[in-house]
Amino acid sequence: MKCAEALDNLVAYVQEELDDAEIMRGIEAHMAECELCRREEAEVRKTFQMVRETYHEFVPSDRVWKALIERLHSLRDRIAAGAAVEEGERYGLSEAPAPSRAEARSEAAVPKKRRAMAVLISVAAVLVLVVGVVIVLKLTSFRLVLEKGNGVTVIASEGGWRAVKPGQAIEKGWGVKTAESPALLKYGDGSTLEMSANTELKVVDDREIRLESGMLTADIKPSSKGFTVATKFGDVRAEGTRFSVEVSREALVTIVRVFEGRVIFVNADGRTVVEKGQWSRATVNAAPAPAVPVGAVAGQSEISRDTVSVRISVFDGQNFDAGDGGIRPVDVEADKPLVVRFEVKNVSDKEMLIPTGRTKGLLILLGIQGYWSLSQDVTAVGEMVSDEPRTSDEDKVVRVLPGEAYRFDYRIPVGVTKFEKGRGYKIYGTYCFVGSQGIKIGIK
Repeated sequence: MKCAEALDNLVAYVQEELDDAEIMRGIEAHMAECELCRREEAEVRKTFQMVRETYHEFVPSDRVWKALIERLHSLRDRIAAGAAVEEGERYGLSEAPAPSRAEARSEAAVPKKRRAMAVLISVAAVLVLVVGVVIVLKLTSFRLVLEKGNGVTVIASEGGWRAVKPGQAIEKGWGVKTAESPALLKYGDGSTLEMSANTELKVVDDREIRLESGMLTADIKPSSKGFTVATKFGDVRAEGTRFSVEVSREALVTIVRVFEGRVIFVNADGRTVVEKGQWSRATVNAAPAPAVPVGAVAGQSEISRDTVSVRISVFDGQNFDAGDGGIRPVDVEADKPLVVRFEVKNVSDKEMLIPTGRTKGLLILLGIQGYWSLSQDVTAVGEMVSDEPRTSDEDKVVRVLPGEAYRFDYRIPVGVTKFEKGRGYKIYGTYCFVGSQGIKIGIK
């Protein structure tokens, strides 16, 4: 192989894009013998490496690299053919007038070196151009796309909810909602937001989203700007970490769990730092609770919306009634304690050991909404009157087989609920971060 052919394929060789094995072997054999071509190869490699090191935060997509290489090849062909006169003049490569015989002899060795210089300058020029455009776009653009997910809908400032498909962009100011399956949103820097089923959020700007309801798991790349997940009961501020946020508008609580790094959990009443392996919660008119280890309570680490379902019902004087899942109200007497039944069903395919209804530590919450709101640890404001399967005060967990349920009843004193006759309320329960359906009650 001669120098001209080796230099023609130099860029593709350096980028490992040669499909022809014979040409590849020919270039390698030529490089072993030709010092000039080895120097040109080293310069091309240095140029690519310089760009990568200088702009290490930008990782071009396959499409960008493909377009770049095609452009380099086009420039090479045009320069070699003498067709790009203006471009050649711009880079100092324009052809001189026909040389005399004496000049021809002295310039016999020039074409090879000049061809190499053309390739090198073309590489540098196009790389600088592409990287410059990329940097401008990176500094001025916002990119968030739906990476995967079915049944996802969005809403802009005007118009109603409409469906989006994987690969479509999500704009600032849009609301995003999942249905019965999860979805993954991805930012331009590689940060991701994994939305669980039945979750709704709003994209405030490139470094903040507002979680309206449901749960998301955020994997955020380090940035000096930080990243905020705002909720009704507190904001989660992170810098390069992985964490989850769950908002239950029904149970009036925001729950934060940190898997990597740390976050600051803050609201108008206070703040707390949540480290890796910890969780915290915040509710109405209360500062975020001090962070405690996830799984500190026996059996807690197995609980999720994928493994259990939580249902509550209230005692109407004769039976426990769920009001057809909140469709109709259940009548409750104002001057009698409120008795609430929690039913935790194992929906997984394996036997589970889960915390008993006696477990304290804000893991079992009762939320009441009406003209005022309450969200309290049910073990602190009420008394457990029974459970099934039966447990004792010493028991920390209860064994539940697949498809079976654990039930426990709590009696809440009249002084806590402060119900008023003739008013309507809505009640929710939360068991180890998993919320229940809502129940409407009427006070008589």
